[in-house]
Amino acid sequence: MYPTIEETLKLARLLQDYGEFKGRQLLHRELTRQALSNDMARGLPTGWHYEEGGEAHYDKSFWLTPHKSGFFCRVRLPGMAGFGGNYIFIMPNRTIGLRFADGHDDDPHTWNSYGIRSISNRVRPFCS
Repeated sequence: MYPTIEETLKLARLLQDYGEFKGRQLLHRELTRQALSNDMARGLPTGWHYEEGGEAHYDKSFWLTPHKSGFFCRVRLPGMAGFGGNYIFIMPNRTIGLRFADGHDDDPHTWNSYGIRSISNRVRPFCS
């Protein structure tokens, strides 16, 4: 799949709106809501640990990346990942994080998404 930036944003917005587009429900609302929820107890552990929040999980086709924002705020951000370090993150503050990259698996920066997550949190904090 080789979506354009516009197509990628449309997909992300559809998910962010729980599968509704122009008043029409295209995806199952409850399953989409569950997939994007911040329930810290769901998903399969991946064995990938992040300094800023704990272990990543995988559930309903989303990678759930932990992020610590402040002392009391811990969230898991649902995202999709593609070859070379491409990311789409659906943030709890209604922002969408996109990164198109051409990295290599042996480069530790290829899969580092901290910049996307922290910038979004600075624009509009995940927790208030």
